[in-house]
Amino acid sequence: MLHLNPKLLAWLWLLLAIITEVLGSSFLKLAQNMSYGFLVTAFFICVSYYFIGLSIKRISVSVAYAMWEVLGVICIVLIGIWYFDENLALVQYAGIACAIAGIMLINFGEIDSSEHTTPSIKALAILAAGLLGIVALAWACSLVNSALFGFFLVCAAAVLDVVANLLLKASNGFSKLGYGLGAVGVVIGAFYLLMLALDSMELAVAYSSWGAIGIIGTIAGGRILFGERLNAIGYVGVVLVIAAVGLLHEIV
Repeated sequence: MLHLNPKLLAWLWLLLAIITEVLGSSFLKLAQNMSYGFLVTAFFICVSYYFIGLSIKRISVSVAYAMWEVLGVICIVLIGIWYFDENLALVQYAGIACAIAGIMLINFGEIDSSEHTTPSIKALAILAAGLLGIVALAWACSLVNSALFGFFLVCAAAVLDVVANLLLKASNGFSKLGYGLGAVGVVIGAFYLLMLALDSMELAVAYSSWGAIGIIGTIAGGRILFGERLNAIGYVGVVLVIAAVGLLHEIV
């Protein structure tokens, strides 16, 4: 019987998570015009989250999510251009490239640590306030400019995604089933909001923005809840990801 190295097996689970997540995300565009189309997306996302839940038993949630997103962004952009005939401005291509570079730097910038912190109420409050602040800011922007309502939906979806990622990490590979099922339920809600955003945004732009915001929140949550850290290179990646959000929406 074949026995794989646990770390290698974790990366295999992550690869399967990426493949099924790209399938689910690609179906979002088609789901808008199909009665039960979103159920197909939800199925693939549930499978993907199960695989990523297994992978983060050996890989930090920040790095696993970053890799999940960087390969997902590349695939979704290509699918959006080739299959859905989406047209992006040059500055938006620059934003996507910036997001990919930032995500890769975040991956390289992980610091191995056995530290496990117990989050304080103050730290949890700061994290919650930050996530709610993102949604509030996006909502305010949508009130000023109705064209940004899709961006508000993307931000709300990203916040739900961050919550789902942290619940998934807490589930310890679904060994704590309540956390695992909670993560799946929340991430399905995130993808539903992402689907609604596609009424006013291209799939490639919506997905890249959602992933960029989700990565920032997941890194913050991983640091506060699980003691996961980045070095200077990783934080350069964080800055690039933040810049990418502005470029993707041509607001900087």
